[in-house]
Amino acid sequence: MPRSPHRATATDPPKAGRGYVKFLCALALTFGSATALAAPAAAPVHGVADAAVSAELEANIAKLGDPNPTTRLGAAEAIAQTSPEAFPALEARLSRSPEAGPGPMWLVLDKLKKSGDGEGVDSMKAVAISGNTAAHKSLALLLAGVRACEKQGGVAGARVLVRLSMDHKGLLKPWSTAALKRMGDHAVAALIEVRRDSDKDLRSFANKQLDAMGKFLPSDAVQVHDPQALADVLTAFGKTKDPDAMRAIVPYLNAERAPVRDAARWAIAQYGPDARSILEETHDQFTGEKAGKDWPADRILKALVVAYDKVRLAEVFKLLDEGVAHRDAGRLEEAVASFDALLARAPQFERRAELASAYHELARRKESTDKPAARLLYAKAARLAVTTPLAATIEADLAVLDTRELLERGIADTSLLQKALALDPNHTAARDLLQRIENDARAREDRFRRFALAGFAGVVATVLGILLIGRKPATPPPTPRRPIRI
Repeated sequence: MPRSPHRATATDPPKAGRGYVKFLCALALTFGSATALAAPAAAPVHGVADAAVSAELEANIAKLGDPNPTTRLGAAEAIAQTSPEAFPALEARLSRSPEAGPGPMWLVLDKLKKSGDGEGVDSMKAVAISGNTAAHKSLALLLAGVRACEKQGGVAGARVLVRLSMDHKGLLKPWSTAALKRMGDHAVAALIEVRRDSDKDLRSFANKQLDAMGKFLPSDAVQVHDPQALADVLTAFGKTKDPDAMRAIVPYLNAERAPVRDAARWAIAQYGPDARSILEETHDQFTGEKAGKDWPADRILKALVVAYDKVRLAEVFKLLDEGVAHRDAGRLEEAVASFDALLARAPQFERRAELASAYHELARRKESTDKPAARLLYAKAARLAVTTPLAATIEADLAVLDTRELLERGIADTSLLQKALALDPNHTAARDLLQRIENDARAREDRFRRFALAGFAGVVATVLGILLIGRKPATPPPTPRRPIRI
């Protein structure tokens, strides 16, 4: 379901003292407060799938009943490899009742177990190959769906796996449980959401899985390594409004990574007045000022967010000043290090285009000694310089770099250089390299013509020599003898 953004009431932040602090507060509001209470980024909403995607999925499902075992297996594999774009259609299909009930599907499984094909990784293959009855077709679809959910990952895939664990009288529980275990941290958020489900069996299943994973307590659930998985967990806390989770959310209100920070701020806002006490405590400790007794929870949260972002952005501008000083002094390595730290703290920094030149200049400097590093620097510079005039020059530099690498492999391709000059007509390196390649080509043609003429002359001389040597000299006619008189 889509996340409804929570908007705080418009209130004035605490008064600032000096002009610089006011400036930072304004920046903090721009970078942080505008998105502090908005719902964090989530996976695409599961809406109506595209007709072509649905038709392709239904065609593969129909092939599960084909008489040919190879065709059935190919269809099952195709369903298991469902793309993220087609996953909503598969999710909708898995939520529908299959052609066969749990009883016939249990019989198919029981027969496979007796034949040696149990609950292993090849169960889907065994079911697809063993028959094309309604029970075989339904079971193959469900097992392929389990694999597709694991491939999809994240909250979307884990949420379907949790449901499949309890559907069809627990038929798929061994496979879905194993898939959730393999997903690890990426399954935690979906399990947390299910803990507040109206279905008692689902709640019990989720609690058991979280306990087995060591994520039963909120303080344990946030101990995940992947930032997106952590953001998903915090969002799940906001959806379930677990009162025990508030203290696990608050430390991430000022997280360095924007997705985690935004998720924590959205989640704590969902608690409304229930979060006032902990927000007041956190605000007073961080700012050293007392929140007004008449302030509602959303106003305290907004003031806390401003205070957090003011400090964070002060560090950002400090890193910017350091990087610019290094860049102007020609210390490009140090400049890039400062800018990397800046972007880690504020990925959407509004002046990030100003950083591109340092990455660009360092890439040019490294191009002759470390081409892979130069390529990475060019790529980062291109991302920073998008929509600026420097972007065309960077793309032209990459085209020149590609051409040089091709030349090292003996391939002289001028199309990339022509593209570079179209992007930047004043690109000296592209023009010089193009001229060099054209001069080399003309020199090769001249050498070839000279060699060809010399070879032709040699062949002609050889042929003439053979003809002259092989010709017999003309024999003069014999002189008649004079008669001898006696």
